Amino acid sequence: MKRRDFIKTSILSSSVLVLGRSDKYSYKFIHPDYADRSFIVPPLIEPIIVNGKRIFKFSINHNTTEIFKGKLTCVLGYGDSLLGPTIRVDNMDNVGFEITNYLSVNTTVHFHGLHLPAKEDGGPYQIIPPNKTWKPSWRINQIASTQWYHPHLEGYTGEQVYKGMAGFFLIDDETSRFLDIPKTYGVDDLPVVIQDRRFDEKAQLLYLNKGDFDKSGGMKGYTILVNGKPVPILNVPAQVIRLRILNGSNARIYNLGFEGDIQFYQIASDGGFLEKPVSLTRLLLGPAERVEILIDLSNSKNTILRFKSFSAEYYDKQKLNGHQFGGPFKVGGTGRLSDSVDRLDKVNFDVMSIYVNKSTSTNVVRKIPNKLTEIVRLKESDAIKTRNFGLTVMSGFKINRRVFTSMFKVINGIVLEGEHMLHLINGVQMDMNVINEVVKKGDIEIWRITNGAHTTHPFHIHGIQFQILDREQGDGSGPTSPNENERGWKDTVLLMPEETVRIIAKFDHYADTQYPYMYHCHILEHEDAGMMGQFLVVNPEDFDTVMTDIDNNKRIPLKSFCKI
Repeated sequence: MKRRDFIKTSILSSSVLVLGRSDKYSYKFIHPDYADRSFIVPPLIEPIIVNGKRIFKFSINHNTTEIFKGKLTCVLGYGDSLLGPTIRVDNMDNVGFEITNYLSVNTTVHFHGLHLPAKEDGGPYQIIPPNKTWKPSWRINQIASTQWYHPHLEGYTGEQVYKGMAGFFLIDDETSRFLDIPKTYGVDDLPVVIQDRRFDEKAQLLYLNKGDFDKSGGMKGYTILVNGKPVPILNVPAQVIRLRILNGSNARIYNLGFEGDIQFYQIASDGGFLEKPVSLTRLLLGPAERVEILIDLSNSKNTILRFKSFSAEYYDKQKLNGHQFGGPFKVGGTGRLSDSVDRLDKVNFDVMSIYVNKSTSTNVVRKIPNKLTEIVRLKESDAIKTRNFGLTVMSGFKINRRVFTSMFKVINGIVLEGEHMLHLINGVQMDMNVINEVVKKGDIEIWRITNGAHTTHPFHIHGIQFQILDREQGDGSGPTSPNENERGWKDTVLLMPEETVRIIAKFDHYADTQYPYMYHCHILEHEDAGMMGQFLVVNPEDFDTVMTDIDNNKRIPLKSFCKI
Protein backbone atom coordinates (compact mmCIF):
# COMPACT_ATOMS: atom_id res chain seq x y z
CA MET A 1 0.00 0.00 0.00
CA LYS A 2 1.30 3.45 -0.87
CA ARG A 3 2.05 5.80 2.04
CA ARG A 4 -0.64 8.23 0.85
CA ASP A 5 -3.25 5.45 0.76
CA PHE A 6 -2.14 4.19 4.17
CA ILE A 7 -2.57 7.64 5.70
CA LYS A 8 -5.99 8.06 4.07
CA THR A 9 -7.12 4.65 5.35
CA SER A 10 -5.85 5.44 8.84
CA ILE A 11 -7.84 8.65 8.96
CA LEU A 12 -11.01 7.02 7.68
CA SER A 13 -10.84 4.40 10.41
CA SER A 14 -11.66 7.03 13.05
CA SER A 15 -15.42 7.13 13.43
CA VAL A 16 -18.53 7.82 15.47
CA LEU A 17 -20.64 4.72 15.43
CA VAL A 18 -19.86 2.24 18.20
CA LEU A 19 -18.81 -1.26 17.14
CA GLY A 20 -16.63 -2.47 20.00
CA ARG A 21 -14.15 -1.33 22.58
CA SER A 22 -10.45 -1.20 21.91
CA ASP A 23 -9.69 -0.48 25.57
CA LYS A 24 -11.70 0.21 28.69
CA TYR A 25 -13.19 3.47 27.44
CA SER A 26 -12.18 4.14 23.83
CA TYR A 27 -14.35 2.67 21.14
CA LYS A 28 -13.43 1.44 17.71
CA PHE A 29 -15.76 3.20 15.35
CA ILE A 30 -16.70 2.99 11.73
CA HIS A 31 -18.62 5.60 9.82
CA PRO A 32 -21.87 5.17 8.06
CA ASP A 33 -21.64 6.00 4.38
CA TYR A 34 -20.74 9.63 4.88
CA ALA A 35 -20.33 12.02 1.99
CA ASP A 36 -17.32 14.34 1.72
CA ARG A 37 -15.53 14.63 5.08
CA SER A 38 -13.09 17.36 4.12
CA PHE A 39 -12.88 20.15 6.68
CA ILE A 40 -14.59 23.28 5.38
CA VAL A 41 -14.00 26.88 6.40
CA PRO A 42 -17.12 29.05 6.52
CA PRO A 43 -16.70 31.92 4.01
CA LEU A 44 -16.27 35.49 5.21
CA ILE A 45 -19.12 37.88 4.44
CA GLU A 46 -17.88 40.80 2.38
CA PRO A 47 -19.65 43.94 3.63
CA ILE A 48 -20.62 46.89 1.51
CA ILE A 49 -19.51 50.32 2.73
CA VAL A 50 -22.19 53.01 2.98
CA ASN A 51 -21.13 56.38 4.43
CA GLY A 52 -18.39 54.69 6.43
CA LYS A 53 -20.70 51.98 7.81
CA ARG A 54 -19.92 48.34 7.07
CA ILE A 55 -23.21 46.70 6.03
CA PHE A 56 -23.45 42.91 6.16
CA LYS A 57 -26.28 41.35 4.16
CA PHE A 58 -27.45 37.77 4.39
CA SER A 59 -30.68 35.78 4.43
CA ILE A 60 -32.19 32.91 6.42
CA ASN A 61 -33.20 30.02 4.20
CA HIS A 62 -34.38 26.45 3.83
CA ASN A 63 -31.28 24.63 2.57
CA THR A 64 -30.08 21.09 1.93
CA THR A 65 -26.72 19.51 2.64
CA GLU A 66 -25.19 16.11 1.89
CA ILE A 67 -23.95 14.51 5.10
CA PHE A 68 -24.72 10.93 4.09
CA LYS A 69 -23.67 9.88 0.60
CA GLY A 70 -26.46 10.22 -1.94
CA LYS A 71 -28.95 11.64 0.58
CA LEU A 72 -29.83 15.30 1.03
CA THR A 73 -30.61 16.51 4.54
CA CYS A 74 -33.03 19.43 4.91
CA VAL A 75 -31.63 22.17 7.15
CA LEU A 76 -32.18 25.79 8.07
CA GLY A 77 -29.28 28.12 7.51
CA TYR A 78 -27.85 31.59 7.17
CA GLY A 79 -26.87 31.96 3.54
CA ASP A 80 -26.85 28.81 1.42
CA SER A 81 -25.32 26.15 3.66
CA LEU A 82 -25.71 24.36 6.99
CA LEU A 83 -23.35 26.70 8.86
CA GLY A 84 -23.63 30.45 8.36
CA PRO A 85 -20.87 32.64 6.91
CA THR A 86 -18.37 34.34 9.21
CA ILE A 87 -18.74 38.00 10.12
CA ARG A 88 -15.40 39.74 10.78
CA VAL A 89 -15.05 43.29 12.09
CA ASP A 90 -12.59 45.59 13.82
CA ASN A 91 -13.10 47.21 17.19
CA MET A 92 -14.77 50.63 16.74
CA ASP A 93 -16.23 49.71 13.35
CA ASN A 94 -19.64 51.19 12.64
CA VAL A 95 -21.64 48.16 11.49
CA GLY A 96 -25.10 47.46 10.15
CA PHE A 97 -26.98 44.37 9.03
CA GLU A 98 -29.74 43.58 6.60
CA ILE A 99 -31.04 40.13 7.51
CA THR A 100 -33.99 38.75 5.54
CA ASN A 101 -36.07 35.82 6.78
CA TYR A 102 -37.15 33.49 3.97
CA LEU A 103 -38.46 30.84 6.35
CA SER A 104 -42.16 30.22 6.80
CA VAL A 105 -41.91 30.92 10.54
CA ASN A 106 -40.69 33.71 12.79
CA THR A 107 -37.08 33.77 13.92
CA THR A 108 -34.49 36.09 15.44
CA VAL A 109 -30.73 36.56 15.08
CA HIS A 110 -28.98 36.95 18.43
CA PHE A 111 -25.43 38.32 18.46
CA HIS A 112 -24.02 36.15 21.25
CA GLY A 113 -21.25 37.77 23.29
CA LEU A 114 -21.55 41.16 21.60
CA HIS A 115 -21.64 44.40 23.55
CA LEU A 116 -24.54 46.24 21.90
CA PRO A 117 -27.85 48.00 22.62
CA ALA A 118 -30.59 45.72 23.95
CA LYS A 119 -32.90 46.54 21.05
CA GLU A 120 -30.21 45.31 18.63
CA ASP A 121 -29.38 42.18 20.65
CA GLY A 122 -31.51 39.82 18.58
CA GLY A 123 -33.20 38.22 21.56
CA PRO A 124 -36.87 37.24 21.88
CA TYR A 125 -38.11 40.78 21.20
CA GLN A 126 -36.36 41.34 17.87
CA ILE A 127 -38.60 39.01 15.88
CA ILE A 128 -38.09 38.76 12.13
CA PRO A 129 -41.36 37.62 10.52
CA PRO A 130 -41.33 35.64 7.26
CA ASN A 131 -40.25 37.69 4.23
CA LYS A 132 -39.21 40.65 6.39
CA THR A 133 -35.78 42.24 6.85
CA TRP A 134 -34.25 43.29 10.16
CA LYS A 135 -31.72 46.13 10.09
CA PRO A 136 -29.81 46.46 13.37
CA SER A 137 -26.78 48.73 13.65
CA TRP A 138 -24.27 49.79 16.30
CA ARG A 139 -20.61 50.62 16.81
CA ILE A 140 -18.32 47.75 17.81
CA ASN A 141 -16.83 48.55 21.21
CA GLN A 142 -15.02 45.53 22.60
CA ILE A 143 -11.72 43.71 22.48
CA ALA A 144 -10.65 41.05 19.99
CA SER A 145 -12.61 37.86 20.55
CA THR A 146 -14.52 34.97 19.02
CA GLN A 147 -18.27 35.49 19.20
CA TRP A 148 -21.16 33.93 17.29
CA TYR A 149 -24.74 34.44 16.16
CA HIS A 150 -27.78 32.16 16.34
CA PRO A 151 -31.60 32.25 16.74
CA HIS A 152 -33.19 33.23 20.05
CA LEU A 153 -36.92 32.87 19.41
CA GLU A 154 -38.70 32.41 22.71
CA GLY A 155 -39.66 28.76 23.10
CA TYR A 156 -38.05 27.62 19.83
CA THR A 157 -34.35 28.45 20.09
CA GLY A 158 -33.27 24.82 20.49
CA GLU A 159 -35.11 23.54 17.45
CA GLN A 160 -33.91 26.32 15.13
CA VAL A 161 -30.27 26.08 16.24
CA TYR A 162 -30.42 22.29 15.96
CA LYS A 163 -31.53 22.57 12.34
CA GLY A 164 -28.46 24.54 11.39
CA MET A 165 -28.74 28.23 12.22
CA ALA A 166 -25.39 29.43 13.62
CA GLY A 167 -22.31 31.35 12.50
CA PHE A 168 -19.09 32.95 13.77
CA PHE A 169 -18.66 36.64 14.57
CA LEU A 170 -14.98 37.58 14.91
CA ILE A 171 -13.60 40.84 16.31
CA ASP A 172 -10.06 42.14 15.76
CA ASP A 173 -8.25 44.98 17.52
CA GLU A 174 -4.78 46.45 17.94
CA THR A 175 -3.74 43.71 20.37
CA SER A 176 -4.72 40.88 18.03
CA ARG A 177 -2.93 42.54 15.12
CA PHE A 178 0.23 43.10 17.17
CA LEU A 179 0.55 39.59 18.62
CA ASP A 180 2.75 37.08 16.80
CA ILE A 181 0.06 34.43 16.52
CA PRO A 182 -1.59 32.78 13.52
CA LYS A 183 -4.06 35.16 11.93
CA THR A 184 -4.58 34.09 8.31
CA TYR A 185 -8.22 33.06 8.25
CA GLY A 186 -8.78 29.60 6.83
CA VAL A 187 -5.06 28.75 6.67
CA ASP A 188 -3.59 28.80 10.16
CA ASP A 189 -6.46 30.60 11.95
CA LEU A 190 -9.39 28.20 11.79
CA PRO A 191 -12.95 28.43 13.14
CA VAL A 192 -14.20 25.13 14.58
CA VAL A 193 -17.83 24.71 15.69
CA ILE A 194 -18.61 21.32 17.23
CA GLN A 195 -22.20 20.08 17.14
CA ASP A 196 -23.93 16.75 17.71
CA ARG A 197 -27.00 15.69 15.75
CA ARG A 198 -29.38 12.76 15.30
CA PHE A 199 -30.73 11.58 11.95
CA ASP A 200 -33.57 9.31 10.96
CA GLU A 201 -33.40 6.53 8.37
CA LYS A 202 -33.96 9.07 5.60
CA ALA A 203 -30.98 11.17 6.73
CA GLN A 204 -33.22 13.92 8.09
CA LEU A 205 -32.50 15.72 11.35
CA LEU A 206 -34.37 14.17 14.25
CA TYR A 207 -35.47 16.63 16.91
CA LEU A 208 -37.49 15.11 19.74
CA ASN A 209 -40.79 16.50 20.97
CA LYS A 210 -40.58 19.14 23.68
CA GLY A 211 -40.45 17.53 27.09
CA ASP A 212 -38.82 14.35 25.80
CA PHE A 213 -35.18 15.42 25.74
CA ASP A 214 -33.65 12.37 27.36
CA LYS A 215 -35.18 13.06 30.76
CA SER A 216 -34.21 16.74 30.78
CA GLY A 217 -30.56 16.44 29.78
CA GLY A 218 -31.25 18.45 26.65
CA MET A 219 -31.21 17.40 23.00
CA LYS A 220 -28.11 15.33 22.22
CA GLY A 221 -27.08 13.51 19.06
CA TYR A 222 -24.72 10.71 18.12
CA THR A 223 -23.23 12.11 14.92
CA ILE A 224 -20.49 14.67 15.53
CA LEU A 225 -20.35 17.54 13.05
CA VAL A 226 -17.54 20.08 12.76
CA ASN A 227 -18.42 23.08 10.61
CA GLY A 228 -21.29 21.00 9.29
CA LYS A 229 -19.14 18.01 8.24
CA PRO A 230 -19.12 14.64 10.03
CA VAL A 231 -15.85 14.02 11.91
CA PRO A 232 -13.86 15.86 9.21
CA ILE A 233 -10.24 15.75 8.09
CA LEU A 234 -8.34 19.03 8.39
CA ASN A 235 -5.14 19.50 6.39
CA VAL A 236 -2.71 21.99 7.95
CA PRO A 237 0.91 23.14 7.57
CA ALA A 238 3.74 22.11 9.92
CA GLN A 239 3.70 25.25 12.07
CA VAL A 240 1.75 26.77 14.93
CA ILE A 241 -1.96 26.77 14.14
CA ARG A 242 -4.83 28.48 15.91
CA LEU A 243 -8.22 26.86 16.45
CA ARG A 244 -11.18 29.02 17.48
CA ILE A 245 -13.44 26.40 19.06
CA LEU A 246 -17.14 26.91 19.72
CA ASN A 247 -19.32 24.36 21.43
CA GLY A 248 -22.37 24.88 19.24
CA SER A 249 -24.24 21.87 20.58
CA ASN A 250 -27.63 22.25 22.21
CA ALA A 251 -26.66 20.33 25.33
CA ARG A 252 -23.52 18.19 25.06
CA ILE A 253 -20.37 18.94 27.09
CA TYR A 254 -17.01 18.07 25.49
CA ASN A 255 -13.81 17.13 27.30
CA LEU A 256 -11.44 18.02 24.46
CA GLY A 257 -7.88 16.94 23.85
CA PHE A 258 -5.58 15.14 21.43
CA GLU A 259 -4.94 11.43 21.37
CA GLY A 260 -1.59 10.79 23.05
CA ASP A 261 -2.08 13.74 25.41
CA ILE A 262 -0.41 16.20 23.05
CA GLN A 263 0.08 19.57 24.68
CA PHE A 264 -1.76 22.64 23.42
CA TYR A 265 -2.18 26.19 24.72
CA GLN A 266 -5.36 28.07 25.44
CA ILE A 267 -4.95 31.74 24.56
CA ALA A 268 -8.51 33.08 24.78
CA SER A 269 -11.91 32.45 26.36
CA ASP A 270 -15.36 33.77 25.46
CA GLY A 271 -14.55 37.46 25.75
CA GLY A 272 -10.96 37.72 24.54
CA PHE A 273 -7.34 36.88 25.19
CA LEU A 274 -6.05 35.47 28.46
CA GLU A 275 -3.07 37.24 30.02
CA LYS A 276 -0.75 34.43 28.94
CA PRO A 277 -1.09 31.04 27.20
CA VAL A 278 -2.19 28.20 29.47
CA SER A 279 -0.70 24.76 28.76
CA LEU A 280 -3.34 22.01 28.69
CA THR A 281 -3.98 18.44 27.58
CA ARG A 282 -7.72 18.54 28.36
CA LEU A 283 -10.29 21.28 27.95
CA LEU A 284 -13.84 21.08 29.29
CA LEU A 285 -16.23 23.05 27.09
CA GLY A 286 -19.92 23.57 27.81
CA PRO A 287 -22.59 24.66 25.31
CA ALA A 288 -22.00 28.19 23.94
CA GLU A 289 -18.51 28.48 25.44
CA ARG A 290 -15.63 29.47 23.14
CA VAL A 291 -11.90 29.04 23.43
CA GLU A 292 -8.94 29.76 21.21
CA ILE A 293 -6.04 27.34 21.31
CA LEU A 294 -2.58 27.14 19.73
CA ILE A 295 -0.86 23.89 18.88
CA ASP A 296 2.74 23.71 17.67
CA LEU A 297 2.99 21.33 14.71
CA SER A 298 6.45 22.48 13.55
CA ASN A 299 7.93 19.01 14.09
CA SER A 300 4.85 17.03 13.12
CA LYS A 301 4.95 16.94 9.32
CA ASN A 302 3.25 13.89 7.77
CA THR A 303 1.58 12.96 11.05
CA ILE A 304 -2.08 12.56 11.94
CA LEU A 305 -3.53 13.99 15.14
CA ARG A 306 -6.89 12.86 16.43
CA PHE A 307 -8.83 15.56 18.21
CA LYS A 308 -11.22 13.84 20.61
CA SER A 309 -13.67 14.29 23.41
CA PHE A 310 -12.46 12.25 26.37
CA SER A 311 -15.94 12.09 27.80
CA ALA A 312 -15.50 8.66 29.41
CA GLU A 313 -12.45 9.96 31.25
CA TYR A 314 -14.42 12.92 32.54
CA TYR A 315 -17.53 11.10 33.64
CA ASP A 316 -15.73 7.99 34.95
CA LYS A 317 -13.76 10.11 37.39
CA GLN A 318 -17.08 11.46 38.65
CA LYS A 319 -15.92 15.03 38.29
CA LEU A 320 -19.49 16.20 38.74
CA ASN A 321 -18.65 16.94 42.37
CA GLY A 322 -17.99 13.33 43.28
CA HIS A 323 -21.60 12.19 42.92
CA GLN A 324 -22.34 8.59 42.13
CA PHE A 325 -24.14 8.48 38.80
CA GLY A 326 -27.73 7.43 39.36
CA GLY A 327 -27.49 8.31 43.04
CA PRO A 328 -29.61 10.90 44.86
CA PHE A 329 -28.41 14.39 45.65
CA LYS A 330 -27.24 15.37 49.08
CA VAL A 331 -28.21 19.04 48.90
CA GLY A 332 -31.26 20.52 47.14
CA GLY A 333 -32.02 19.55 43.59
CA THR A 334 -34.03 16.61 42.33
CA GLY A 335 -33.54 13.64 40.06
CA ARG A 336 -30.47 11.57 39.28
CA LEU A 337 -27.32 12.39 37.38
CA SER A 338 -27.87 9.44 35.07
CA ASP A 339 -30.90 11.23 33.64
CA SER A 340 -28.65 13.69 31.82
CA VAL A 341 -25.83 11.34 30.77
CA ASP A 342 -26.24 9.47 27.48
CA ARG A 343 -24.21 6.69 25.88
CA LEU A 344 -21.84 9.05 24.05
CA ASP A 345 -21.02 10.76 27.35
CA LYS A 346 -19.63 7.45 28.60
CA VAL A 347 -17.05 6.90 25.83
CA ASN A 348 -14.13 8.70 24.22
CA PHE A 349 -14.89 9.66 20.65
CA ASP A 350 -13.30 11.45 17.69
CA VAL A 351 -14.22 15.03 16.85
CA MET A 352 -11.92 15.47 13.83
CA SER A 353 -8.55 14.41 12.43
CA ILE A 354 -5.71 16.82 11.68
CA TYR A 355 -3.31 15.80 8.94
CA VAL A 356 -0.07 17.82 8.93
CA ASN A 357 0.76 17.69 5.23
CA LYS A 358 0.62 21.18 3.75
CA SER A 359 3.44 23.59 2.97
CA THR A 360 4.00 26.29 5.54
CA SER A 361 2.10 29.55 5.04
CA THR A 362 3.73 32.82 4.07
CA ASN A 363 3.44 34.34 7.54
CA VAL A 364 4.55 31.27 9.43
CA VAL A 365 4.42 31.24 13.25
CA ARG A 366 6.77 28.75 14.90
CA LYS A 367 6.58 29.51 18.61
CA ILE A 368 4.04 30.10 21.36
CA PRO A 369 4.10 33.66 22.78
CA ASN A 370 4.88 34.17 26.46
CA LYS A 371 2.42 37.02 27.02
CA LEU A 372 -0.84 38.01 25.38
CA THR A 373 -2.48 40.97 27.09
CA GLU A 374 -3.29 42.59 30.44
CA ILE A 375 -6.66 42.10 32.11
CA VAL A 376 -7.92 44.66 34.61
CA ARG A 377 -9.39 42.72 37.52
CA LEU A 378 -12.72 43.89 38.90
CA LYS A 379 -12.59 44.26 42.69
CA GLU A 380 -15.14 42.69 45.00
CA SER A 381 -14.91 45.79 47.17
CA ASP A 382 -16.24 47.88 44.27
CA ALA A 383 -19.38 45.78 43.88
CA ILE A 384 -22.56 47.68 44.67
CA LYS A 385 -24.57 44.57 45.48
CA THR A 386 -24.77 40.78 45.17
CA ARG A 387 -27.69 39.15 43.38
CA ASN A 388 -28.56 35.48 43.92
CA PHE A 389 -29.79 33.14 41.20
CA GLY A 390 -30.93 29.59 41.90
CA LEU A 391 -31.21 27.11 39.01
CA THR A 392 -33.64 24.29 39.74
CA VAL A 393 -35.41 21.52 37.88
CA MET A 394 -38.50 19.73 39.14
CA SER A 395 -41.25 17.51 37.80
CA GLY A 396 -44.56 19.00 36.71
CA PHE A 397 -47.53 18.49 34.46
CA LYS A 398 -47.70 20.35 31.17
CA ILE A 399 -50.98 22.01 30.23
CA ASN A 400 -49.71 23.83 27.16
CA ARG A 401 -46.38 25.08 25.81
CA ARG A 402 -45.79 27.46 28.70
CA VAL A 403 -48.19 26.54 31.52
CA PHE A 404 -47.54 23.82 34.09
CA THR A 405 -49.31 22.54 37.17
CA SER A 406 -47.54 21.68 40.41
CA MET A 407 -44.86 19.06 40.95
CA PHE A 408 -47.33 16.33 41.92
CA LYS A 409 -50.85 15.46 40.83
CA VAL A 410 -53.37 13.25 42.61
CA ILE A 411 -55.59 11.01 40.47
CA ASN A 412 -58.02 8.65 42.21
CA GLY A 413 -56.11 9.10 45.44
CA ILE A 414 -52.78 8.15 43.86
CA VAL A 415 -49.96 10.72 43.89
CA LEU A 416 -48.25 10.82 40.49
CA GLU A 417 -44.90 12.45 39.79
CA GLY A 418 -44.91 15.17 37.15
CA GLU A 419 -44.51 14.05 33.55
CA HIS A 420 -42.43 17.01 32.37
CA MET A 421 -39.51 18.89 33.84
CA LEU A 422 -39.90 22.47 35.04
CA HIS A 423 -36.76 24.54 34.50
CA LEU A 424 -36.68 27.50 36.86
CA ILE A 425 -34.54 30.42 37.95
CA ASN A 426 -35.32 31.61 41.47
CA GLY A 427 -38.39 29.40 41.44
CA VAL A 428 -40.06 30.92 38.36
CA GLN A 429 -40.14 30.35 34.63
CA MET A 430 -39.46 32.93 31.97
CA ASP A 431 -42.34 35.37 31.46
CA MET A 432 -41.90 38.02 28.79
CA ASN A 433 -44.28 40.27 30.73
CA VAL A 434 -41.99 40.32 33.78
CA ILE A 435 -38.72 42.21 34.27
CA ASN A 436 -36.78 40.12 36.78
CA GLU A 437 -33.92 42.49 37.56
CA VAL A 438 -33.05 46.18 37.06
CA VAL A 439 -29.40 47.26 37.08
CA LYS A 440 -27.98 50.78 37.10
CA LYS A 441 -25.68 51.54 34.22
CA GLY A 442 -22.05 51.67 35.35
CA ASP A 443 -22.57 49.59 38.49
CA ILE A 444 -20.29 46.70 39.35
CA GLU A 445 -22.24 43.73 40.71
CA ILE A 446 -21.58 40.20 41.92
CA TRP A 447 -23.96 37.52 40.69
CA ARG A 448 -24.02 34.37 42.82
CA ILE A 449 -25.40 31.48 40.76
CA THR A 450 -26.28 28.17 42.42
CA ASN A 451 -27.12 25.02 40.50
CA GLY A 452 -29.56 22.98 42.55
CA ALA A 453 -30.48 20.73 39.65
CA HIS A 454 -29.53 17.20 38.65
CA THR A 455 -27.72 18.26 35.49
CA THR A 456 -25.10 20.79 34.47
CA HIS A 457 -26.16 24.29 33.45
CA PRO A 458 -24.09 26.70 31.32
CA PHE A 459 -25.26 30.13 32.50
CA HIS A 460 -25.11 32.93 29.92
CA ILE A 461 -25.63 36.69 30.35
CA HIS A 462 -26.39 38.86 27.34
CA GLY A 463 -24.52 42.01 26.48
CA ILE A 464 -21.58 41.79 28.92
CA GLN A 465 -18.39 39.92 29.68
CA PHE A 466 -17.72 38.96 33.30
CA GLN A 467 -14.94 37.51 35.44
CA ILE A 468 -15.26 34.38 37.59
CA LEU A 469 -14.49 35.05 41.25
CA ASP A 470 -14.73 31.53 42.66
CA ARG A 471 -16.44 28.15 42.55
CA GLU A 472 -17.91 26.32 45.53
CA GLN A 473 -19.02 22.68 45.58
CA GLY A 474 -22.05 21.47 47.48
CA ASP A 475 -19.99 19.39 49.90
CA GLY A 476 -19.07 22.24 52.23
CA SER A 477 -15.43 22.34 51.12
CA GLY A 478 -15.44 26.09 50.61
CA PRO A 479 -14.82 28.30 47.57
CA THR A 480 -11.85 27.84 45.25
CA SER A 481 -10.34 30.22 42.71
CA PRO A 482 -11.02 29.53 39.03
CA ASN A 483 -8.48 27.59 36.98
CA GLU A 484 -5.97 29.63 35.01
CA ASN A 485 -7.85 29.21 31.75
CA GLU A 486 -11.03 30.60 33.38
CA ARG A 487 -9.42 33.84 34.54
CA GLY A 488 -10.22 35.79 31.40
CA TRP A 489 -13.43 37.40 30.21
CA LYS A 490 -16.48 35.15 29.96
CA ASP A 491 -20.14 35.44 29.01
CA THR A 492 -21.04 31.79 29.72
CA VAL A 493 -20.01 29.75 32.76
CA LEU A 494 -20.57 26.01 33.24
CA LEU A 495 -22.03 24.98 36.59
CA MET A 496 -21.86 21.43 37.88
CA PRO A 497 -24.72 20.00 39.98
CA GLU A 498 -24.84 21.57 43.46
CA GLU A 499 -22.12 24.02 42.48
CA THR A 500 -22.18 27.75 43.22
CA VAL A 501 -20.23 30.17 41.05
CA ARG A 502 -19.71 33.84 41.82
CA ILE A 503 -19.07 36.19 38.92
CA ILE A 504 -18.39 39.91 38.84
CA ALA A 505 -19.26 42.32 36.04
CA LYS A 506 -19.48 46.00 35.25
CA PHE A 507 -22.79 46.77 33.60
CA ASP A 508 -21.56 49.40 31.21
CA HIS A 509 -24.36 48.54 28.77
CA TYR A 510 -26.33 50.89 26.65
CA ALA A 511 -29.12 52.14 28.93
CA ASP A 512 -32.71 51.40 27.91
CA THR A 513 -35.89 51.63 30.01
CA GLN A 514 -37.91 49.42 27.62
CA TYR A 515 -35.80 46.71 26.01
CA PRO A 516 -34.24 44.10 28.34
CA TYR A 517 -31.27 41.77 28.06
CA MET A 518 -31.57 38.07 28.89
CA TYR A 519 -29.80 35.66 31.22
CA HIS A 520 -30.43 31.95 30.90
CA CYS A 521 -29.16 28.39 30.81
CA HIS A 522 -27.57 27.70 27.43
CA ILE A 523 -28.74 24.12 27.28
CA LEU A 524 -31.22 25.32 24.72
CA GLU A 525 -34.03 22.98 25.71
CA HIS A 526 -33.75 24.30 29.27
CA GLU A 527 -33.89 27.87 27.99
CA ASP A 528 -36.96 27.05 25.88
CA ALA A 529 -38.59 25.37 28.89
CA GLY A 530 -38.32 28.58 30.91
CA MET A 531 -34.86 28.67 32.53
CA MET A 532 -34.40 32.30 31.52
CA GLY A 533 -34.91 35.77 32.98
CA GLN A 534 -34.58 39.34 31.78
CA PHE A 535 -33.00 42.47 33.12
CA LEU A 536 -33.03 46.15 32.26
CA VAL A 537 -29.96 48.38 32.41
CA VAL A 538 -31.04 51.95 33.06
CA ASN A 539 -29.37 55.27 33.73
CA PRO A 540 -29.15 55.96 37.49
CA GLU A 541 -31.53 58.93 37.20
CA ASP A 542 -34.20 56.63 35.69
CA PHE A 543 -33.88 53.83 38.23
CA ASP A 544 -36.52 54.92 40.76
CA THR A 545 -39.11 55.69 38.09
CA VAL A 546 -38.55 52.34 36.38
CA MET A 547 -38.82 50.45 39.66
CA THR A 548 -42.04 52.27 40.56
CA ASP A 549 -43.55 51.51 37.19
CA ILE A 550 -42.61 47.83 37.48
CA ASP A 551 -44.09 47.64 40.97
CA ASN A 552 -47.30 49.12 39.59
CA ASN A 553 -47.32 46.78 36.57
CA LYS A 554 -47.10 49.73 34.21
CA ARG A 555 -43.88 48.89 32.43
CA ILE A 556 -44.38 45.83 30.23
CA PRO A 557 -41.66 44.97 27.68
CA LEU A 558 -42.57 45.38 24.03
CA LYS A 559 -43.68 42.19 22.33
CA SER A 560 -41.54 42.50 19.24
CA PHE A 561 -39.21 44.83 17.43
CA CYS A 562 -38.35 44.59 13.75
CA LYS A 563 -37.04 47.34 11.52
CA ILE A 564 -38.47 46.76 8.06
